[in-house]
Amino acid sequence: MLKQLYKSISLLTILLATLGCERFNQEIDYELISLPIQEEARCILVQGDSIMIGGGNTNSTGYFIQSDLGLTDFSIITEGLKGELYSFSNFQNRWYFGLDSVYLFFSDSLPIIEEYYWNEADWVSDLSKHPMRRFVKTETSLLAIAGGKLSFGVIYETMDGKRWNPLEYDNELRALASFGGITWAGGNGRLMRKEGASDWQRIDLKKKFIVDMAFVSEKIGFAVTDGGEILKSSDSGFTWKKIEKGRASLIHRMKIDNDWIIAVGADGVIAASDNLGEDWRWFQMDEKYDLNDFVILNGECLIAAEQGFIVRISLVSLK
Repeated sequence: MLKQLYKSISLLTILLATLGCERFNQEIDYELISLPIQEEARCILVQGDSIMIGGGNTNSTGYFIQSDLGLTDFSIITEGLKGELYSFSNFQNRWYFGLDSVYLFFSDSLPIIEEYYWNEADWVSDLSKHPMRRFVKTETSLLAIAGGKLSFGVIYETMDGKRWNPLEYDNELRALASFGGITWAGGNGRLMRKEGASDWQRIDLKKKFIVDMAFVSEKIGFAVTDGGEILKSSDSGFTWKKIEKGRASLIHRMKIDNDWIIAVGADGVIAASDNLGEDWRWFQMDEKYDLNDFVILNGECLIAAEQGFIVRISLVSLK
């Protein structure tokens, strides 16, 4: 009886080890770089010879930091924004900052940052206490998505930063992407697609919740769901095929750089492909920090994480 018990335990141990290997490639080398503000880093962007980083803890003020490309010299531009900073973009030589509670700030000349006061025609009352999650630039406009409820989201579009056209939808929106003349906005059970100056088209995602997406052409794109599933579309977003099963509780960001596709999320989880989605490897950091956004620069992945850290990983470590 005891011998049989030991045998069962051994088999279970082997099974768990096998499942663990299937779930994550555990070994990964990385470096943690501390920001001068020890609050959650939510967004990161390379602008010229600088790296721009924004964030803030929940229900706190937001911050915006500038660094050299080596992440050795940091300058705090502001640490007193009205809410935590979720996203930012530089459009027509003006910075735009999307905060919690749909606060929008702008800057024509850093470090001076001013609040944008919404025109009455642009304001959507149900958006209060929800973040502006993402910006994306097209050839002629800047778009943003906002909302935090499972059944509500808004797409904003501006040509000049003075008039923002809001389009409301009965689905929360999390993802925004653009390639050529096409723009996509995705979220809870729905994908919106807009080609040129045409109206937005609604595409049913059949209970999928897309949290981010990226396109390599006007036809081929990849998306990640809230449960970590990787999807691929070969027809401009009209249909999607699952190419990788979900292995994470929550993914936050996906980006494409040449042949690399990388996704990062909660609990230190990273998914990577170096051949445009043909093969995937999944990793988990020893410190299970939430990973919110990243850039790929000079053969490295620089990830904005909670507690005011930037995680630096060589792309070679993700192969």
